[in-house]
Amino acid sequence: MPNVLIDSGATCNLLGQGTWEWLKSQKILCQTRKEAKALFPYGNTKPLPTLGTFTAEIMSIDTGATCKTDFVVINEDGRSLLCRETAEKLGLLRLGPRHTVNVVNAEAD
Repeated sequence: MPNVLIDSGATCNLLGQGTWEWLKSQKILCQTRKEAKALFPYGNTKPLPTLGTFTAEIMSIDTGATCKTDFVVINEDGRSLLCRETAEKLGLLRLGPRHTVNVVNAEAD
């Protein structure tokens, strides 16, 4: 899945209907199910229209890490989204304490 967005504030992984149809045409191995899960975009009171959920093993091309996770398929097209938990498992997002950096050599203008 190219062009995936990491959203550290998201609570679930999202996939648009077009990407879901493409993945099915590629014969992905997954467990699908219909769920009435109400998802609300940030600041909205109207839920996203969902088609269902699937569970699959995914791998990051960047880190080589894998994890089994759920994706909610929405009934519209849009950019695929990874939530904080999935991004951390794949080694794509790290949240932690700030690090102190010392300036060793600097030149003044």
